[in-house]
Amino acid sequence: MSARDPADDGFPTLRLVSPDGTAVGDTDVGLPVSDLRSLLRWMILARRLDRECMALQRQGELTVYPPFEGQEAAQVGSAFALGPEDMAFPSFRELAAAVVRGVDPVEYLAYHRGTWHGGPYDPLSTGFAPICVPVATQIVHAVGWALGAKLDGKTACSLAYFGDGSASEGDFHEGANLAAVLGTPAVLFCQNNGWAISVPAQEQYAAPIAARAAGYGFPGVRVVGGLVSGQPDHARIDGA
Repeated sequence: MSARDPADDGFPTLRLVSPDGTAVGDTDVGLPVSDLRSLLRWMILARRLDRECMALQRQGELTVYPPFEGQEAAQVGSAFALGPEDMAFPSFRELAAAVVRGVDPVEYLAYHRGTWHGGPYDPLSTGFAPICVPVATQIVHAVGWALGAKLDGKTACSLAYFGDGSASEGDFHEGANLAAVLGTPAVLFCQNNGWAISVPAQEQYAAPIAARAAGYGFPGVRVVGGLVSGQPDHARIDGA
């Protein structure tokens, strides 16, 4: 797939980094230097872990392992923004987010070694739900958890990680509609790497994924980083 600039389709886009890696406009996000250093450290650590995991998988030490290189900033930044009472609902590609939430990488990777019922980390203490392999089901889980938090009077929110392929599943539409109708504190975070397993983005949808939010009745924001390996965009759809 050839790289394209998603800003060309006219949908409002927030961009802080150009395709060549240089800063665009005002990049001050209001964080102290110490936090910026922590974010950079997590991104570097996540990439090192990801590459090591790929090597281990090729050696037969891990089962199926989905790499996430190029998505470190999306995962680290979003997980860093969560509060201690919030809950993240991952797919099977969120090792970077897990590390930020305090999940031990060894315990996380136990899942990829075929450990019964997944890794031994505690979802409640880390605020990081179990790895979800069935495509898009974590979106519905996140919205359900957010509804429960709302009914309990909590100020917490949920964050569901998913890819562009998941946005083509019925669970995505059901979750987004439920979030909007019931006003749940859920964030639907699409990391669009341009491929749904083997189907490219241009064969999945005609309009930006973030543009769908208006149809459900809540705001949608698209954030674009540098175009890495032809990745078109990282789209975020916020629950109502």
